Amino acid sequence: LRYSALRAPRALDLGAGGAPWAIAVLDANDGATAVVNDLPTVIDVARRNVADRELTERVEFRPGSFHDIDIEPDAFDLVVLGHVCRTEGEERTRSLIDRAFAALRPGGRVLIGDYFVDDQRSLASHALMMGVTMMASTRRGATFTHDQVASWLREAGFEAVRSIEPIGFQTVFVGARPPTKEDSTR
Repeated sequence: LRYSALRAPRALDLGAGGAPWAIAVLDANDGATAVVNDLPTVIDVARRNVADRELTERVEFRPGSFHDIDIEPDAFDLVVLGHVCRTEGEERTRSLIDRAFAALRPGGRVLIGDYFVDDQRSLASHALMMGVTMMASTRRGATFTHDQVASWLREAGFEAVRSIEPIGFQTVFVGARPPTKEDSTR
């Protein structure tokens, strides 16, 4: 994602794993910075990947649960939930969506990348198998339908909700935090 704003974008990557989303944003935007989060046992993978790309000076690492770490309100242009919601169940996923909304500046975007299923849960065999894996290996894991995620984003206050499929079987939902009244009159 490229930004042409006067200030460089600031991204928050929750449950970043190896931080591929944050690294992509930093690579695409010379002045961008990122806050990268994951559990203390995982965040060293992100540290190594960021260091390998010589991006360490532009990244702040915040180890801990994405449900509990401190996140500044109205501070980010982009919040990424990349392949983490399927481990959390509905209630905790909705909580993460609310956290993302609060963390975004007006006009900011959330990205939710994962494998989603159709409403009848009969197509998208890859996503269905991922759901079985999540149910077998996590406490709350499941796959969600496109309609569920889109409605949760709208209920949280996001607008211009859309989905894209950048590579096969993966969908990325994008939602925008509405601009403030002052922003829309400029």
